[in-house]
Amino acid sequence: MYKGLDKARGSLIVDVKRARKFFAAYFVKHRDVILDSHVVEIFPRNFIDKVLVLRAHPLLILKRGVERGWPLEKCLENAQAELLGVCLFDALRFYGRKKVWQIDCTCRSVEEAVSEILDILRNRRRRNIDWLTELEKERRLDLLLELEKARDLPVDLFKLLSDCR
Repeated sequence: MYKGLDKARGSLIVDVKRARKFFAAYFVKHRDVILDSHVVEIFPRNFIDKVLVLRAHPLLILKRGVERGWPLEKCLENAQAELLGVCLFDALRFYGRKKVWQIDCTCRSVEEAVSEILDILRNRRRRNIDWLTELEKERRLDLLLELEKARDLPVDLFKLLSDCR
């Protein structure tokens, strides 16, 4: 359900209208499903009960992208999008605050993340994740914002998150 390729980012371009039409028909036949996408507008609002936005420390996102061999520009774009909460903002804008929940997956096992998801599904807790404030406290905000100007990553950049994958 894509309409092209963004060569600069190495990503597929989603055909939102086509995907939304597909999922509208899909939800008529299927209930209680878990879907995964960062393109929130492809799922019709009336069929969605909860939206779980998985978050991770922006420097960890940068590290993972570099380790996967992605272009530095794409890695920085992803880290900066997480820093600014772009996916969270999109989910809140499209589905509203009552349906959207955040989960911090930084340095957490799958089991720990699933435990929090189950708490959310039982309506037990809500979390607010603010990477801008966090990085400012760590005195690392300038580092992430200025990295796109660098041609080579410093060797010790990822020591902060060396134990995370």
